[in-house]
Amino acid sequence: MKSKHSLVGIEQYLDLYRKGIAKLKKGNGSVILFSGESGMGKSALLEHFDEFTKRNESSIISILTESNTPIGDFKIGKLQPLYSFSKAVEYLLDSKEQSPERRLAKNVGLTALAVIPLIGDVFYAVKEMGKDWRQFKKEKSSESVRKVSNVAADYYDTFLAFADKKPLVILMDDMHWSDAQSVELLGLMSERISEFPILIVASYKESDLQAQGLPFYNYVNKADENPAITKFALEPFILDYIRDLSKEYFANYRGNNEFEKWIFDHSYGVPGVIVEYLKYFSQFPPFDNEGNLVMNFEGNEFLPSTVQSVFAQHLETLSDEDRNLLAICSAEGREFTANIVSQLFNLDVLSTIKKLRSLQNNTGIIKSIGAQVRYGVKTTVYRFTQAFYHSFFENSLEYEEYTALHGQIAALLKQKFEATEDENLRSEIAPYLAAHSSESGDEITTRDMLMIAAKSAANKYGSADIIKDAVAEYTDLANASESENFEYEFGELLRQTDLTPETTINGTNGDESSSFQSFDTAEFKFIRKSIVNDLLKNDFDSALLKTKQVLTTLYDDLTHLEKIQILTLSAKSNLGKREFDAADANLQQASSLLSTYTDPVAESIVYINIALYNFHRNNMSKAYYYLDKAASISTHLPSEVKLLLLSAIAIITKNSSGEKASGYYEAANKLSKSLKFENFGKELKELI
Repeated sequence: MKSKHSLVGIEQYLDLYRKGIAKLKKGNGSVILFSGESGMGKSALLEHFDEFTKRNESSIISILTESNTPIGDFKIGKLQPLYSFSKAVEYLLDSKEQSPERRLAKNVGLTALAVIPLIGDVFYAVKEMGKDWRQFKKEKSSESVRKVSNVAADYYDTFLAFADKKPLVILMDDMHWSDAQSVELLGLMSERISEFPILIVASYKESDLQAQGLPFYNYVNKADENPAITKFALEPFILDYIRDLSKEYFANYRGNNEFEKWIFDHSYGVPGVIVEYLKYFSQFPPFDNEGNLVMNFEGNEFLPSTVQSVFAQHLETLSDEDRNLLAICSAEGREFTANIVSQLFNLDVLSTIKKLRSLQNNTGIIKSIGAQVRYGVKTTVYRFTQAFYHSFFENSLEYEEYTALHGQIAALLKQKFEATEDENLRSEIAPYLAAHSSESGDEITTRDMLMIAAKSAANKYGSADIIKDAVAEYTDLANASESENFEYEFGELLRQTDLTPETTINGTNGDESSSFQSFDTAEFKFIRKSIVNDLLKNDFDSALLKTKQVLTTLYDDLTHLEKIQILTLSAKSNLGKREFDAADANLQQASSLLSTYTDPVAESIVYINIALYNFHRNNMSKAYYYLDKAASISTHLPSEVKLLLLSAIAIITKNSSGEKASGYYEAANKLSKSLKFENFGKELKELI
């Protein structure tokens, strides 16, 4: 549907969207569902809606998100609870005035290292915001709707809290690949959506929905019963649209029935295929300078008869190296990352990005969708602009190439998985590692990662559906005896979740104190969040009480990294109360853990906190010594932690060397801009 310059044939769809926006401005939400097969322009239409809203409706927040498409035959989206909705919350958190980076900058001298693991931790932000909304807007919250899982209720209330400030448009692509809990949340929001200012527009592919029995199927089937839901299907182009689109590709085009009919007959009116033919004919023009047809179309055997042959001729303009690069990119998925591709090619990231940018600019086959956090690392993410492009290059791989590439990607992800003790990051990596291991034929790793994904779904989201999907995914891949063993292994986990479907970390109406009653990784993050909030409010007594409770009752259940985080938080609390001996004891205990646990982030946390301790004691030589130790491992740190290191150095050196502090500030400011922490530099400057 998308050409080099504009979209055609969308006016009827844009009219429906405008009506939805008009209702939204009056405080009444709605849902628009539309279907289309590959090449019909689902993504292009959603992108146009997003651009239209951002250009014309400054009072409305527009968010474009999507479900994860399968990796090979592995339906990864079903194992990623609330993936699309979580991406939407991430966008909203980044847009908030009181963004994490702003609060981080204001408190960098005291709480920097405590806050950094929380950035992007959407699940726990949702729990907190959902609870607040229920407390202050009970009559509008999920409590006034039917009984649902606590996680769905938290997300529901979080979106209502954001919409209470500004109307929301949530545009969701490829919703047919979404997981069961996303469908549950969408159903919950749809029931009373006309009562609050949220417009949801979701695309799906009807053939996949019917053939694969996906969770979204029942929602679509029942949509007609809800007057707040509008459904339509994208229609093939008519000849008039082909004429309009041809004007975008040929100067002085006056319309030609024979040419347009030939395009229509060979494309079946599918916009993506029409564009491929027009691209081909723009390279080999069938018209003279006056716009007259000079080529005989009827029965011409030299003209490409299929879109595959058109695209194959288009690829002849690419070098073997470029074609090989695109084939390798396709193995990671329709979306792929500069970080993984650079490692597969054994190139540095900058050289990889240059190559990908050249392909993006010269071919339009791929496009950058910006920096995102994937596999625990912030990296530039690219996307094949059409599903057809991705499948073309993926299918061009020989069997041995295909399995080897997935094996290499799995090995890279396994390194990341084994290098971290952060269970949240492990559960994020697990579905991707399961998918690539499955495609490479590694059933053992696939099985292990499916188990981890299922446990995460049970512990964090209370989702029995995702556990069942994990079992089904493995059953499709393994032989009968292995499937039986796998199902038996999952049996107890599934029974526990089914017996307590409404149970999550905290009850919907619970309070923070219940976090201490039974402990797991999810609760640790919630406790840590509560302690950090106390520090941000300078409530050192409350923070210290919570850290002491964890250290005395739960210490043996913590990982090394969690122990270090709690000990440094306790040190910060003691520093705030000017209890220097207690802070020193905390830091010595944290430091001793480094002898048995080597991790750059953990070392950085300890060294910077020791530096801050010595700064408060006016022992500047020791402060500089530990800053230097932290700096010596900075090349191995994530960019966000590097930013905090630079900020801490700038603050500590401000009294002894204004010039040096200014230099570190400039470096921190530059890095903060590259990370898109817009307010960080301004707030940091006020502290120096």
